[in-house]
Amino acid sequence: MTDDYYRLRMSSEDVLNLSFQARMLRLDDLLNESQEILESSINKYILEENKKLSNVCVLFSGGNDSTTLLHIMKDKADVVLHANTGIGISETTEFVKNTCNLFNMKLRIYQPTEKNAYHNLVKNLGFPGPANHYIMYHKLKEDPLLKARGEFNKRGHRLVLLPKKFPSWRYAI
Repeated sequence: MTDDYYRLRMSSEDVLNLSFQARMLRLDDLLNESQEILESSINKYILEENKKLSNVCVLFSGGNDSTTLLHIMKDKADVVLHANTGIGISETTEFVKNTCNLFNMKLRIYQPTEKNAYHNLVKNLGFPGPANHYIMYHKLKEDPLLKARGEFNKRGHRLVLLPKKFPSWRYAI
């Protein structure tokens, strides 16, 4: 690992002890690093494997983390994908739409099928406790995003999905 790697990984307490100017420099370094990670991933998993890049997609839930990710990657992304689970508040979907309009980005919203709608899942499987969390997650979010992957990925191409973190190996490049 390089010295830069260790310099950029700091505890929140150490960051708070930095001067304003040092925090701004650190922020610039972190933003540059995020761009370098994307570029090196494209090179490693797409270009070196003689594939073509079909699309760079940002997964956008409307939460703070994914809003930050969208802001950082807005110039690199081709399209924004939103999984509307049907159980959130309508203001979240409106925020997603408004933010994409503000950034002038294409937005695709995916929903679970009627069979996998939350009310039908609860009716058939019961209210989701810890044991059913994975099933609910899979049916409400992962299935719609796999549909998006199928729509945007072309034969012989690779698709880059940028979530705030990879919830599943299936989203890897």
